Amino acid sequence: MRRVLMSVLILAVASLSSLAAASPSPDVVPERIVSLAPSITDLLFALEVGERVVGVTDWCVPPPEAAGPARIGGHVDPNLEAVLALRPDLVVVEAANAETADQLTRLGLTVCVVEHRHVKGIVASVMLVGDACGISERAAVLRKEIGDRLAAVSRDAATARVPGSCSWWAAKPPPGV
Repeated sequence: MRRVLMSVLILAVASLSSLAAASPSPDVVPERIVSLAPSITDLLFALEVGERVVGVTDWCVPPPEAAGPARIGGHVDPNLEAVLALRPDLVVVEAANAETADQLTRLGLTVCVVEHRHVKGIVASVMLVGDACGISERAAVLRKEIGDRLAAVSRDAATARVPGSCSWWAAKPPPGV
């Protein structure tokens, strides 16, 4: 019985230390970042930390001036060994890829999870990633710029004229249809 309790205690401590390593620390500025989605890669370059990006998915297209980060596989099936080999200080993952985020956390990597399935999540991720990268002020500026653009689009959409529709009717379909 004592042996079982000791095993449970060891597992609990290991789990807690793993969870502690999973969250980005505001005191540690990451120098080696891996992005696990094209939208995250775009955000990192927009935040001007592209020089710290050491790994991206096969679907990411970094700007031409980027030094060519390593490719680590697909968005939903990254090569975890390739990620580990890059020795990242931070891995940024979409919430939709929670399984990979959990695996990376269990491997002891620092993981930042962002929600990019809707506009509100994307805007919130600017600050989350900015804080994780130690550039909160720069992130606040970008978030304001995005907010201003969204407000302008909303204003324009509210006053836009919707064009009429046109229907085309034919007695028989055109050849080849």
